[in-house]
Amino acid sequence: MAAMIRLGRQLHAESRFRQYPYDEQRLAVMGRRSLSTSNPVGIMAERDGELIGMAVVTIGEHFFSATRTATVMLIYVAHNARGGVAAVKLLRAMRHWSTQAGADEMHVNVTSDIEARKTDRMLRRMGFRPTGGNYVLERLQS
Repeated sequence: MAAMIRLGRQLHAESRFRQYPYDEQRLAVMGRRSLSTSNPVGIMAERDGELIGMAVVTIGEHFFSATRTATVMLIYVAHNARGGVAAVKLLRAMRHWSTQAGADEMHVNVTSDIEARKTDRMLRRMGFRPTGGNYVLERLQS
């Protein structure tokens, strides 16, 4: 769990979410849940015994249909591990899990603002197609 917390801190510091407080306790609770349940599920990538990537995917039904959709809630690869195969392996593992869980499709929402263009190219190469965009209106409480 400590390795997940450290990797989560890297994600937080690098992402657009760095403007918000980082809550290690909250991440620990979510991490334990994703590792101990089958929905959501946590998937880890290691290199030489070190955690270099993680993903969380959940499955549910559309609000308008019983069609099952897997949604990637989180995918992150440490900066020093990018350009290798970690992200591809995480996505393949999520696709396998999603298929086994009965999903009809898998959604990846890119909201961290970390290397969005590279992420877009990788997802397209892996067969994903864009269906719109992610938009944010920040600081509503300011």
